[in-house]
Amino acid sequence: MTNQPISRRKLLASLGAAGAAAVLYGTTYGAANGTVTQSVYGGGPGGTSASTKTIVIDPAAWGIYTDGTHAAETTAGLNNAIADARSNGFTEVIIPEGTYLIRSIEGGVKPPSHIRITLTDGTIMKVEPNDYYGIDASLFTLKEVSNVRLSGGTLIGDRIEHVYTPTPPNRSTHEYSSLVRISSADFVIVENMIMRDSTGDCITTESTRSIQYGVYNPCRHLIIRNCALESARRNNISIQSNYVVVVDSCFIANAGITKNGVDGTAPRTGIDVEGFREKGWTQYKGLYNASSGVYPAAPANKDFWQIDAPGTIDGVFYGKYDMLMFVDGAWRKYERAFDEGTEYVDFIRAENFKIVNCTFENNLAADVNLFDSHYTLLDGNRFDRGVAMGFGYHVIVSNNIFKQVSSQKTKRAISGSGTEVAKGQFVTGNFISGYDVGIFMGPYLTASGNMIHDCNTGVQCYNVRFASVTDNKIERCRKGVVLNTVPNQQVQINEDIVVESNLFYDVIDGIVTTDSDVIKGLLIRNNTFKRCQTFAKLGNGEIAFANNHYDSAGVVNAAPIFAVTSAKSPVKLKLIRNTFDMNYASQTQAVVLSGDIAAYVEGNLFYSATPYNIDIQTLAAASSVKLYNNNFTGANLLLNPAVVQQSNLIL
Repeated sequence: MTNQPISRRKLLASLGAAGAAAVLYGTTYGAANGTVTQSVYGGGPGGTSASTKTIVIDPAAWGIYTDGTHAAETTAGLNNAIADARSNGFTEVIIPEGTYLIRSIEGGVKPPSHIRITLTDGTIMKVEPNDYYGIDASLFTLKEVSNVRLSGGTLIGDRIEHVYTPTPPNRSTHEYSSLVRISSADFVIVENMIMRDSTGDCITTESTRSIQYGVYNPCRHLIIRNCALESARRNNISIQSNYVVVVDSCFIANAGITKNGVDGTAPRTGIDVEGFREKGWTQYKGLYNASSGVYPAAPANKDFWQIDAPGTIDGVFYGKYDMLMFVDGAWRKYERAFDEGTEYVDFIRAENFKIVNCTFENNLAADVNLFDSHYTLLDGNRFDRGVAMGFGYHVIVSNNIFKQVSSQKTKRAISGSGTEVAKGQFVTGNFISGYDVGIFMGPYLTASGNMIHDCNTGVQCYNVRFASVTDNKIERCRKGVVLNTVPNQQVQINEDIVVESNLFYDVIDGIVTTDSDVIKGLLIRNNTFKRCQTFAKLGNGEIAFANNHYDSAGVVNAAPIFAVTSAKSPVKLKLIRNTFDMNYASQTQAVVLSGDIAAYVEGNLFYSATPYNIDIQTLAAASSVKLYNNNFTGANLLLNPAVVQQSNLIL
């Protein structure tokens, strides 16, 4: 057992230069009422060693074990030592080198307000293995406190040793424990820490009140920086209810993986922003009175707990549309109603959130999931999985690197949402490589200034309206921009989309739609297509191409460079002032318009040193295709006899 005063030399070595200076000299170069000996070995209030503002815990004086045993005594001793230090005016507590076993099911270590807890490089704090499945277990609990800083050391969870039984309803996954739980706290900093192997999350932030129930009290002004967060079963960081959060310069890896035979649990994400909203409303129905006289047990260490699914707890049945809430010391009943015709209602919200300069590796499902976030910035990060924006509102994803290795299976680098709720999303200045889809567009999303290469599809617009794809470079992809619609989604149309000023280089198919897609108001203008086998393959929609430049130099291909083939729905096409440089001898057909097409083709330049065909065969009235003021060099026009022509120059 190492529950003895450690030597002065060992203590100073464990603290490093800055910590040793704080112990030796205090923050004002000397303790007013103590000596160096008292600072190191004790003699301060309550058995702690003291300087002016910084205090080093003496484990022996508080019954704290530093050999990884006696969790109950160690947890109580740390809490008592920290509370005593704060009550005596100290603002920093240093936990010296050692291995500390912590009882998390009682909330672990609970710092008060206005304190800094500093762990040395050799300080390890481990969760005592347990079988707890509740929602309030954590190694550190920061509940309703202000101005707290956790710094340094290593925190280790019990995911490998944890006993994953029993498995009660709604708690069967044992996913609710955390290494650091920040609950309705403000002005909190977590820095320079290593965390790994949590049964649930490494860090969880939450509120003790919902927007719809009582006084909403989210966490405010949190900073998580220079931390390494690894191998949580669930998420490395879960952001549930917050106002102003910064995650800066962290290494975030291996969330949700299987480790030592212990599988992860959903959502398995590096950072999951878990705000919650739904359609409908909730009404307070008064105190809950069980006719049987049997009540659910009050949740430990929480004055807010919701039960929101049908089932039985402690013999009490609650129905599908009811909620029992333990608020202010009593169970209260709420009735929930759902109406798809109403606006979404926020229950908890994450807003003003920033992730910057972080590295993400091998997080199983995604690197970042912005399920419901407001005013969010992701900038300067490196990802190898992907970012999902979900219900994000005013989200900026900028200047990041998305690079996936071939062994990984993430489908999309950046994924928007197929719902109208997601608005004001901006994707700009990113480098994206190695995905099936580079950017999966959602409604109201702007993608600009990105470099996308070595993907199957550069940009996919999927049930999207009011979106723009501008100033991107799409290189070495099979398809440049694809527009799809899928039934039974909230948005079932691609509408009012602009694809402008992009460079498509070494792409097989530039712009692609199919017969089944519903497209209105698609504008393709001022783009450059180089070394692309096709400019566009179109199957349906209302589409305008203007001022684009297609240059096939270096391409060997016999397919039409611009093809519209519609068998189901009429295509309304405008092809205006585009330039087609066709520079390969194997080309036999440059433009093919076939099917039910209403086309207006004006002011285009078609050029080739070798003969090529312009083939227009329509199923609709011949007058639905009109050619005005075009310049055809080396062309052989194969037209429906009734196609309207005027002022075209054929050389």
